[in-house]
Amino acid sequence: MIDGFFGDEDALLFEISLITSKGLELLVDGLLDTGFSYYLAIDKQDLDGLGWQLLREQTMLTKR
Repeated sequence: MIDGFFGDEDALLFEISLITSKGLELLVDGLLDTGFSYYLAIDKQDLDGLGWQLLREQTMLTKR
């Protein structure tokens, strides 16, 4: 079961864990996108902060 909550503009958010390249677990709020395409949309600054390697870049839009 996943517990979520509604944020600004009624976006459905839920808490997920991201693991840094050094094994540190960070809890963040994730946005549920019903048009999910098997990708995790993440800002480049967050990608760098997590120490993750970019495998492929794809421009994506969130439906409003």
